[in-house]
Amino acid sequence: MQGYSPTPWTFNYVEDNENGLPKVWDSNGNEVCECNGDDNTEKEANARLCVSAPKLLEACKEALVAFQLYGSGQKPVLSNAEFCDLLGEAIDKAEGNYEN
Repeated sequence: MQGYSPTPWTFNYVEDNENGLPKVWDSNGNEVCECNGDDNTEKEANARLCVSAPKLLEACKEALVAFQLYGSGQKPVLSNAEFCDLLGEAIDKAEGNYEN
């Protein structure tokens, strides 16, 4: 069960946003959250982390499966290369190294 807004999520500043806070939006254009911080750099870092949450969750779930299968003789669903790609993508998204 997903239980959260549909992905991918994006963020941007809304012109009529009085607080000057970035808002995170789901793929249907619904607001997920507004991100605060001490300055614009921190606000955007918080927004990037929020946007990356679904991908980070996916990576954590795959890591859990891989660790559970480790040493059992069973192969995980993802290859090592695919798993590394997923982790790298999740980290890049959290750190803002992607197109928003």
